[in-house]
Amino acid sequence: MPGALQLESLAQMLTVAITTLPGLKGKVTHAISHKVRFRKEVVPGDKFQIETFVDSWSRGVCQGRGIARTNGDIACEAEMVIVIPDMLENYLPKK
Repeated sequence: MPGALQLESLAQMLTVAITTLPGLKGKVTHAISHKVRFRKEVVPGDKFQIETFVDSWSRGVCQGRGIARTNGDIACEAEMVIVIPDMLENYLPKK
């Protein structure tokens, strides 16, 4: 599995964790930063298990991390920042 798809799956899972919070269903999100480490090659037939954690949530900005495992070993891990622009606009300085 290409690294870009591994990172995308972690980001999508973190987005699901955010958008299931009360009042956030259907909100648009943007990934604005990520730091990823690939530790093991993922090949066809591997079971790709994903865990994500919301470390911080404030004012429409989520800092979180994700870990993906195959066969019990860590395949990749990432630290990510995801924002909900609609909420973030309320806290930005007015021009």
